[in-house]
Amino acid sequence: MNHTVQGAPAGQVNRRGWWLAGVAVSAALIAAAHVILPEPPPPAQRVTLSRRVPPPRRDGVAAERERPLLRVAFATMISPTDTHASYGRLAGYLAARMGARPEVVHRGSYGAVNELLAADSLSLAFICSGAYPEAHERYGARPLAVPVIDGRATYRSYVLAPASSAASSLASLAGARVALVDPRSLTGRLYLLSRLRELAMPPPQQVSWTFSHDRSIRLVARGLVDAAPIDSLVWERLARSSPQLTGATKILERSPEYPAPPFVVPKSCPDALSNLLGRTLFSMHRDPAGKVILDQLGIDRFESTRDSSYDIVRRLQSQLEPAGHTPARAVE
Repeated sequence: MNHTVQGAPAGQVNRRGWWLAGVAVSAALIAAAHVILPEPPPPAQRVTLSRRVPPPRRDGVAAERERPLLRVAFATMISPTDTHASYGRLAGYLAARMGARPEVVHRGSYGAVNELLAADSLSLAFICSGAYPEAHERYGARPLAVPVIDGRATYRSYVLAPASSAASSLASLAGARVALVDPRSLTGRLYLLSRLRELAMPPPQQVSWTFSHDRSIRLVARGLVDAAPIDSLVWERLARSSPQLTGATKILERSPEYPAPPFVVPKSCPDALSNLLGRTLFSMHRDPAGKVILDQLGIDRFESTRDSSYDIVRRLQSQLEPAGHTPARAVE
């Protein structure tokens, strides 16, 4: 029986993008071409430059609206409040460096963010590694950058159990109550199910969908579930900020390293914009203001990535999905 701890909000999204800048410039040129000049003064009247009437001042709100819009979506790998606080500053930094207005978009599931990429309504998106193959193959999203954390552009899945549990390995999880993060999550679903298949164990039947790794960790810590696969980066960060929380859990298994979640641009993103976004991300750690934001996020820097880095994720998906080990999909 499946229980959804939190689903994804629904809603339609207005299409906006960097083409607004071109529209604004075109509008300005057209307006300039249709200015009606006043009649010349009578011959006896002298006109000096110092007494010319200044042009009307542009309203601040109107001028702000004419700036191009940088619309950035972040998959909710941590709770929505923490996601906004952490990544909103990053979006603001990118927009400021590019002379744009930032708009941060949150969706409660990885699939919902992929749908925004499909609708071509984003400038940039930070998505899960497990959601990337679909974003690329079905919607044409292109990988741009990955975070480097503690010197690595990789992460793992940790399979957790309560610290007080008698479980000592995955073989102990037969019939267990399990929290899964998202149907497309690599570290929060795919890895555990692939391992259970290797062990000839059935997929979990008592599943709670959490839609964020920190919620899964809390369910394990409180003993509300028997196990949960989670993102190692989230667990390690909580181990530093909330050791009492992670101390109530234990790690049954660590996965091999997988490519870190990427920033991607939509299929229609112009190369000029993609290149500018990349340069801004890649140089962020050398800018004092950017370094402050990266330190708050626990990121060393950003580096480029490529599509083939995620072939290992594709292999896991191809082995698992046809085998019928996909649990009932959560409500998105």
